[in-house]
Amino acid sequence: MEHPSIKRLDQELLDTIAQQARNSSRLRQNYNFHNPVEKVQRFLNVLQPGTYVRPHRHRRAPEVNGFEFFLVLQGELWMLLLNDQSQIIQQERISAHGPIRGIELAEGTYHTLVALTRTRFF
Repeated sequence: MEHPSIKRLDQELLDTIAQQARNSSRLRQNYNFHNPVEKVQRFLNVLQPGTYVRPHRHRRAPEVNGFEFFLVLQGELWMLLLNDQSQIIQQERISAHGPIRGIELAEGTYHTLVALTRTRFF
């Protein structure tokens, strides 16, 4: 019997979300592990080439220690870091098979993502 507090990131979930992303007009799909009232967001985000992730940053209340963590499970993407004038100040290639597989960003860092490979879990 499965315990109700266990949330799994398994192949079936990856396949389902990847298929939803391919069928989405935005070419991406989220799956939230967190509830809306929780302080920490935990989610799977599948991106396909051609999607557009608007440059943005996250601002939380000063008493909250915020950050964002990206871990590439399959494929690869470019992460562009921008300054307050929307100029690219750094580029990072994150790949499931490369030297950089994940990145943590500090609170308030402007960023955007570019999917380089089609996510295909099947």
